[in-house]
Amino acid sequence: VPCSHPLVLHQRLQKPQQAALSSRSTLKANCLSVGLVLHDETPADGNCFFEAVSSQLQRLNCVVKKSPQELRHEVVAFMRTNRVIQ
Repeated sequence: VPCSHPLVLHQRLQKPQQAALSSRSTLKANCLSVGLVLHDETPADGNCFFEAVSSQLQRLNCVVKKSPQELRHEVVAFMRTNRVIQ
């Protein structure tokens, strides 16, 4: 699945009121519906969010390969120079 607009992705997600599925099953199904993969474990090294994002972006070929540390550095730099987003 190529990178899509967030509203398109939102439309593909299962609704949480489907009580028959566990939260993990729902998460897994939602990941699959937008072409992502749910990994069982992400290193708990302070970069876990960026590790997960970097992994999925690389798998989807959305960005040039970046380490979680590089991704974190770029996000922080962007946030510092763009404090208010319109």
